[in-house]
Amino acid sequence: MKRSFLLFEVLIAIFLVSLCLIPLIRSPIKNYRYELKLLEEMEGERWAEWSFSEIKEKLLNNDIPWEKIPAPGTASPKISLPPITLQLPGLPPKTIQRSFSLRCTKKSEKETKDKEIYRLLRIDLYFNPRLSQKKHNKQKQDYSFRIMVKKDNNVR
Repeated sequence: MKRSFLLFEVLIAIFLVSLCLIPLIRSPIKNYRYELKLLEEMEGERWAEWSFSEIKEKLLNNDIPWEKIPAPGTASPKISLPPITLQLPGLPPKTIQRSFSLRCTKKSEKETKDKEIYRLLRIDLYFNPRLSQKKHNKQKQDYSFRIMVKKDNNVR
């Protein structure tokens, strides 16, 4: 009779041990997934900064001429940038399409005494699929930057 109870006791012991191990295993897995999500968010912010620097360089080199910069109170259509590939350890590579638009508010153009014209631009960056998964980000754009540009009268 003791033999039949031994198998049953072993099964109960295995069940209890596995029941105690589930919380110990679930917590590190949950933390690992959270860290991957956070890493993806940080990489998205890095790509947003990189994209902003590309746009600043285009403005500086006059690849976006003054005539294409929106007038006060208007916005430009979306302008495409080359796609990027997001590669993170533990996740498959993801290709992300990038675009941006320039916006100039009504009172953001100033003319100095020396007849130099400045405009304050808001650069809205768009990523598809979106990089920012934050719940409070209900705007259409993923990231937004501001930059002051000056009309260069020497460029023709």
